[in-house]
Amino acid sequence: MPEWMHTVSVWAIVHKDHVTLLAASVSALMAVAVTFLTGTLVGENKRLRKAGTEPEVVAYLLPDQRSINFLNLIVANVGRGPARNLELELIGDLEILQKKGVRLAKRPKLPILSVLPQDERFVQFFGSCLDLFEGDKSPPQILRFASAFKHPLAQRGQLYHALQYQTS
Repeated sequence: MPEWMHTVSVWAIVHKDHVTLLAASVSALMAVAVTFLTGTLVGENKRLRKAGTEPEVVAYLLPDQRSINFLNLIVANVGRGPARNLELELIGDLEILQKKGVRLAKRPKLPILSVLPQDERFVQFFGSCLDLFEGDKSPPQILRFASAFKHPLAQRGQLYHALQYQTS
């Protein structure tokens, strides 16, 4: 056995209390670090799981594919879970929208679908571009999409998430 190994072993035997204290301190610090990292990973895992199962609903106006003069209201679920209990709310002066030919403006708030699966969309005729955008003025804010939906794993009747989308 080399001389330096003998010296180290003699020192460790003489100072065994200090060596034990040092080893226990390092182990305790490592346990705290592992606990912190585990907590961080649990939080990240929850966020990833939530993002992977929650619906995300968007609403927008898009010209019709067959006739560019018609606008369609499209409500799409771009998330990874089914959106439930979708409602559409029109804000602003509904009389002006009715005069411009918007058929959805008869009621300010109307239900769309009870369930919109992931990667699906709901398309509804909104109005004529020629009527809505006549004149030089840009149209006022006319549409606010309000959605309240429940996560499939949530308890019955429990609201899981609500979002609002506003176009200008």
